[in-house]
Amino acid sequence: MIQKRGMSTVIASVLLILLTISAVAIIANFIIPFTEDSLESTECFEFREHFLFDEDFDYNCYDTANGKYILSVKVRPENSSSEKVAGISFRLTSKTSGTSATAFEGDVAAGEGDSTKVIGILDRQIGIGTIVIPKPTGRYSAITYNYTSTEAYEKAEVYPVLEDGRICEASDAIQITEC
Repeated sequence: MIQKRGMSTVIASVLLILLTISAVAIIANFIIPFTEDSLESTECFEFREHFLFDEDFDYNCYDTANGKYILSVKVRPENSSSEKVAGISFRLTSKTSGTSATAFEGDVAAGEGDSTKVIGILDRQIGIGTIVIPKPTGRYSAITYNYTSTEAYEKAEVYPVLEDGRICEASDAIQITEC
């Protein structure tokens, strides 16, 4: 009669514990970064539809004579957390290329002595040489910006920029026509 010896229960228990710890460590390497990324994205959740292109006055077009995109933006009236929005970002795209620019409240507007800027304000009385971000109510509820470029773009998107510099998802998009 052949006698077979099995593994002792102590060794089996230790191996099961080590296997469990290894599995937890491997899974944690994937889950922890995933949840951290997800938690950061909730910061932008309330701003996902913050800005809206204002199409009441037939702006949002390309002025071929001056090489400027005219983009009129307002804040959706139901957004009450505008104090957390510190800037605005535009992305202009065509089928083959795209460009973007970001400006913060109080930045020097294009054409006001800083040739590196491409975002300006169409109505100089509003900004007096500086960028102003639309607010849900009050005097600056809609702002018309100009974006200087010689490229031909077909679509414009607007993004809210938070105080920490984080650019959230696009709030609104429009097709661009000639003025």
